[in-house]
Amino acid sequence: MNKLFKILAVAALFAFSGSMFAQNLINNGGFETGDFTGWTQSGDLGYTGVCQSNQGDLDDCSGRNVFDGIYMGSFGPMDSHGYLTQAVATTAGQAYTISFWLQNGPSPNDFSLSFDGVTLLDLPNQDGFSWTQYTFTTIATGSSADLQFGFYQPQDYWELDDVSVQETPEPSSLTLLGSALGLGAGFLRKFRS
Repeated sequence: MNKLFKILAVAALFAFSGSMFAQNLINNGGFETGDFTGWTQSGDLGYTGVCQSNQGDLDDCSGRNVFDGIYMGSFGPMDSHGYLTQAVATTAGQAYTISFWLQNGPSPNDFSLSFDGVTLLDLPNQDGFSWTQYTFTTIATGSSADLQFGFYQPQDYWELDDVSVQETPEPSSLTLLGSALGLGAGFLRKFRS
């Protein structure tokens, strides 16, 4: 009986781990290399960099702390929009969950997010706010999709941290896992009696 329980537990763990522990497809999503390795920058790059908490000048993260780790991206272009882009390997028809943490200084400003050419978020003239998580689920149309952030912030900085893109588990696989666990519990009850 204990052996059957262990086998079912291990099988459930393997079945569930594929969806629960999905791999982040973004390279350097927390900017922990201390630079923009893995990313492509374009547009107005003024007052843009990777910074540490409380380390002086632009590197002081405009007086705010990073969300997680040691570094974060800090973006304060004053003349026009700056962009940060990374190509992500995708599968056509597969759902992907995009997540990141963002904070901002006062307006006027603008922030945008697009994935696979589709705008998922546009935040014009936002008041200052502290770390806030944004999460979106979208479907890829091909074998590669660009994840692109756009920034404009002439009075302060947008700060970005912990960017991730992960395959979204299909509801059918979660249903299958639930069924397997239910069957396992039924077998355990039968063997106990």
